[in-house]
Amino acid sequence: MKKILAIALLVCSLLSLMLSNQAFADGPKPSPPKPKDPKPGGTPGHKDAPFDGGLILLVGAGVVYGLKKAHDSRQQGT
Repeated sequence: MKKILAIALLVCSLLSLMLSNQAFADGPKPSPPKPKDPKPGGTPGHKDAPFDGGLILLVGAGVVYGLKKAHDSRQQGT
């Protein structure tokens, strides 16, 4: 029984290795076209840094931290 399981595992391993090469058969994706007119002050081919979502999270974390510090200082004072 152990011999059959070992052979089945070996066959499955070999099949998965042989079939995994098919996943790489497509080749690289074409690069996106470069913009013709850059934004004023920008450089061609570079996108502006997205800071909207991260900035909101950073400000929110700062507000929560400040509120916690204020709450803790009030509790120590009384």
